[in-house]
Amino acid sequence: MAEFNNRSTNQEMVTAIEYWILRNSHVEVLTIKVVFPFG
Repeated sequence: MAEFNNRSTNQEMVTAIEYWILRNSHVEVLTIKVVFPFG
């Protein structure tokens, strides 16, 4: 259950990052993918 909770929190962070990416340039998208390689 704790593992599921951690996964859910991680998914929320990924979603927030994706939303932030949508508001930035493609160059920064590449930077984020390098810094945060979430599959």
